[in-house]
Amino acid sequence: MTGCYKAGGLSIALGNNMLALRMSFALGTAVVLVILAAGPGAGRSASSAVMLRVESLSPHEVQVRVSSGPPGIWSDSARSAEPQAQIVARTPAALGVADSVRTLHVTVLDAGAVRLRFGDGAYQQTAWGRDIILKRGVDGHFRPVWTAQWLVP
Repeated sequence: MTGCYKAGGLSIALGNNMLALRMSFALGTAVVLVILAAGPGAGRSASSAVMLRVESLSPHEVQVRVSSGPPGIWSDSARSAEPQAQIVARTPAALGVADSVRTLHVTVLDAGAVRLRFGDGAYQQTAWGRDIILKRGVDGHFRPVWTAQWLVP
């Protein structure tokens, strides 16, 4: 038997145990590195959220306040892993909206208006204005229930 150690009748295959120990250490290190690389938002599930993109309809950036009921929104660049009830952001902004959110209220804080885009790919929904309230329907999609838009002369 090569690579074996016999002590008191027990045979331990040192070569195989060392290889298994090295592999488990490498695997554990890789898992830790993947978790660290994922960042602070790693606890959020992409499958349990829809992306909301807020774009300015003005030639300049505008500041918007987005609030949700119940709290369940976060910015892609947010340091906090906890969903927020309200976020103030500058356009263009990408926000995650949890499945638990039933209402969204988007208010433009500067002069101008915004367009809201939900979803990607085949399903895309839009709304626009200065003060927009959206409610989630039974199908899970947000629909505007009230919008204040700018006056056109």
